[in-house]
Amino acid sequence: MLKIIFHNNRYTTDPIKQSNLFANHFSSYSHEIQPIPLDYSTENEFLNRNIEFWELKRAISKTKNSTPGADNIPSIWFKNLDDASLLKILGMLQEQLDSSVLPKAWKHTIVIPIPKPNKDKTKLISYRPIALTSIICKIFERILAHRITHFLTSQKKLNPNQHGLLPFRDNHTAIYKIYSAISEARKNKKFFVAVSLDIKSAYDSVHVNDLILKCLKLAILLSYSPLNSVSTAEVLAICQALDELVVLEKDILILSDSFSALSSLKNISFHSPKVIQRLAAKIHIRKNLNQNTAFLWIPGHSGVSWNEKAYSIAKQVSDFSPYIDWIASEDILSHLKKQSFQITEENYHKSKYQLLIGNIPDILTISKWTGNRIQDRLIASIISKTITTPGLLYRFNLHPDPLCRVCNEINDISHILLKCQKYASVRVILWRKLNIVSANITYDVLLSHALAIKNQLLIFVQTLKYFDID
Repeated sequence: MLKIIFHNNRYTTDPIKQSNLFANHFSSYSHEIQPIPLDYSTENEFLNRNIEFWELKRAISKTKNSTPGADNIPSIWFKNLDDASLLKILGMLQEQLDSSVLPKAWKHTIVIPIPKPNKDKTKLISYRPIALTSIICKIFERILAHRITHFLTSQKKLNPNQHGLLPFRDNHTAIYKIYSAISEARKNKKFFVAVSLDIKSAYDSVHVNDLILKCLKLAILLSYSPLNSVSTAEVLAICQALDELVVLEKDILILSDSFSALSSLKNISFHSPKVIQRLAAKIHIRKNLNQNTAFLWIPGHSGVSWNEKAYSIAKQVSDFSPYIDWIASEDILSHLKKQSFQITEENYHKSKYQLLIGNIPDILTISKWTGNRIQDRLIASIISKTITTPGLLYRFNLHPDPLCRVCNEINDISHILLKCQKYASVRVILWRKLNIVSANITYDVLLSHALAIKNQLLIFVQTLKYFDID
């Protein structure tokens, strides 16, 4: 329990009194049970069939090793049971499904207050309740949830705009859909309007079932997470400060520790980020009203005792944390670009080419070092071992002989660069320039040296012409 809790203008240190305060506080949240009027028809065989053994094993394997409930039985205990014991549990769960009656012990949970980040830990409102449910209850819930989710998705019962809590959908798919809609609107010279809904303490005070029912009726679109970078957020904070100031007839001096934001504002141009242009527009409006706005850079408060004290006092004055519903287009595009390459990389690692080629270096980084597209294609072919050689052509029945005429080995790119006696003298020079000590190295080791830094990459590209590589 915490050392001190402040409630009703009094400080409480007694653990029992603190527990009672939390109990009263959490019990004030909405807890009425009003079932949603959905169709619970018993005609669906998939939803109402007997629980199968594989469903039980799948649910147990998916259960996290979290803190157990009141029975103090951890999930690892279920994971170590043999099949005979699991069959007994399966029979017990089937009885719960047939009778539609849950054990009373499953309905009792241990509630632990968890502090919210960056909140005053002496206040009750700064905590959220975490319920520790029985693991076997979680297993039963997981079996039913998987059935219901599969039924709703396969039968297309859900709104296609829902991305949360569904398989193969998350905030990334929602962002991609929004980005596609924005692109389509711009293409057709139309407007795109998005509404972001943020409900304060929704899980604490809102009647969850009633909220779900209304969302189903209204088909409310889900909001998506902010994508703004740190630099964008810093500029938006300055914009918010200008909006919050109510004394319009006076000049303003804004102190900021964001050197990047102030530098970007000082060097603003037509190509500056949209958020900088937004800030400049606000300053321009004030200037037209004969109101001057000045900026002064100050060091961050970290490590400065008096500054940290002022920051702490300022935080105590107000718990207000404004949500700025504005996203920079540059940050959206940057996020989508990173996501696109991440998906490509994941697909590559799951494919058969990972075993054939191995790990591919970051092409994005390397492409910045090369001089032109020809070098880009050459390096990509070297990495993927798709350089046109007799050995490669023979694999596709495009060359009669795959062997090297000098060494009588498979004449592929790996042989040419690492072993072929025809290029022994060139190889010695290249090895010295790339700081390669051993004469016998693998293809991956060669690439790790050649693609380490820009200078070595350029040396590698320039030397390739002596290997008769097109």
